[in-house]
Amino acid sequence: MQLNVRGYEGIWLEPLLNRFTINASNGGELGNCVLPDYVDTQNLEFSVVDDILTVVGYYRMNQ
Repeated sequence: MQLNVRGYEGIWLEPLLNRFTINASNGGELGNCVLPDYVDTQNLEFSVVDDILTVVGYYRMNQ
């Protein structure tokens, strides 16, 4: 999963909703994404290279 996040400031996780939100540096919301139930949102890894945010989800063993 990749998102363009030019000017992003932070990523907010809502584990109960399996959702994360990307906030812009001006305080607005750049976007949000809901992940499948079998992705463990407590163990997500994010990397940003050239304004592209890549999300790596760690999957639960007991699907």
